[in-house]
Amino acid sequence: MDKVYRLMKWLSAEQAVEWLRELTATQITPTELGALCNAGHCAVYVRCLGDKITDEEHGVNIELMGDAKVISQIQLVSDQFLGAPVSFDSTVTVKCDAYGVWGFQDSVPDFQFDRTFYLGRSRLPVFKPEDIQALANKLNGVETPKEKPLHSSERKSASQIIAVLAAMAKLNLAAPYKADEALRAAAAVHGLELPASPETVVKFLKTAATAGA
Repeated sequence: MDKVYRLMKWLSAEQAVEWLRELTATQITPTELGALCNAGHCAVYVRCLGDKITDEEHGVNIELMGDAKVISQIQLVSDQFLGAPVSFDSTVTVKCDAYGVWGFQDSVPDFQFDRTFYLGRSRLPVFKPEDIQALANKLNGVETPKEKPLHSSERKSASQIIAVLAAMAKLNLAAPYKADEALRAAAAVHGLELPASPETVVKFLKTAATAGA
């Protein structure tokens, strides 16, 4: 399944364990995968797109966007029933961005929810294929080559290009999450891809907004 899993956007815990076993020739269990995540060797996520919660601190209701990264210690367990998915054994703490502040759209066009909240056991863990590959390399003693960071002049040039393209497309960089939504809609129409995480796109849009100021 190597060729298939590396091209998928997300892997379930079952798929992650199966691929790790294939890549490392080791009978890794879900519990051991959870322990490796707790030790900081692999990130684990949950899907939160569209979930609605109340932010009591700001007194508004918000809608979560994208995928949440688990930041608490976890324990992954396999249910006793055949075919049941691997799940979290307890409540987990995650971080996630949010948008669509109901009733406050004009005064709060974009709202970043950067505090922790809790999700119950009904949520299932998911993994990024690149994280599982990197974990397999660690287990096999293979050093993953580090990407060369962009030079400051290259970052500035990229931000300037993004700012110009955003102006041409009439994107409001002051509202980066809404701009991300517009970009994803355009990408779907033209059969193009964007980074899976909205946070990645928003980071570049915010940098471009500073460059164009």
